Amino acid sequence: MNPKCMYRLKDYRIYEFANGRLWWEGHSGFGSQISGPCYIWGNILVIGAARGKEGGFLISEFLDSLRKHPEWQKTRYYCFASALRNVTTGQVVIEDRLVQKKPVPGEPAADAIRFKEPGSFRLGRYQVNVATDGTIKWKSSGGAQQMTSGPAFIESDILFFDSGKIDDEKTTKRDFLSTLRKLPEWDQTILWCRSLSLKAVSKERRAAPPLSVRKSVTFSQKKTKSTGRRHWDSARRLWPRMVYVYKASVDGVRSKRLQKRLANIIREFRNQID
Repeated sequence: MNPKCMYRLKDYRIYEFANGRLWWEGHSGFGSQISGPCYIWGNILVIGAARGKEGGFLISEFLDSLRKHPEWQKTRYYCFASALRNVTTGQVVIEDRLVQKKPVPGEPAADAIRFKEPGSFRLGRYQVNVATDGTIKWKSSGGAQQMTSGPAFIESDILFFDSGKIDDEKTTKRDFLSTLRKLPEWDQTILWCRSLSLKAVSKERRAAPPLSVRKSVTFSQKKTKSTGRRHWDSARRLWPRMVYVYKASVDGVRSKRLQKRLANIIREFRNQID
């Protein structure tokens, strides 16, 4: 069956057939292409696992051939099916259950506003906290007495976890799991994603993330002297660790030589930012 339309999505070619079926194609290795199904899930194009491989263009030729196709604009985001998990089972989602759903027209509203009340929920080994303003955060045990947490948001009935960091809170893993078992199970979405793999289709659309995360969005700024000073402070804090690790692995003579060399590098770096 010949495709009805072909689109360009980053380094992928998207085929659309008359019956609504979607198929992706990408470059793989020397002069070969891989391909597989893809699915529309709300505002997300979900790219499924590769189903076939065949000979084709070189990488430069393949990318050149993509430029003649219009950009994919039927969804706001895209992600890979391998990153999505079923809320009920915790397993990677079965692609056959990814039913084609039309995108919501217009600006997508934050799914967080549909929560009846704030609270804490259990999702596998994660704790999901919903605040009164609809902000969502996740928390998990990161070690002996370390807690790791980060922001989260809902898009197209999928709960996405953003990258986390170590909390100041000190809680043993046993206490955390004991508290976690007492929480109700998370049932506000069908799917969830452990890491933030949601990607914007275009740069223009990246400026309008889901409402539930807009408060935590930060924008990169032009580097200033204060930014350089922060880099210098970070380098100064890391310096003793670098020397300690090196001393433990090589003899003292080479350690002094490296210490002097790194000191010169940091001195030059400091002169550039001052």
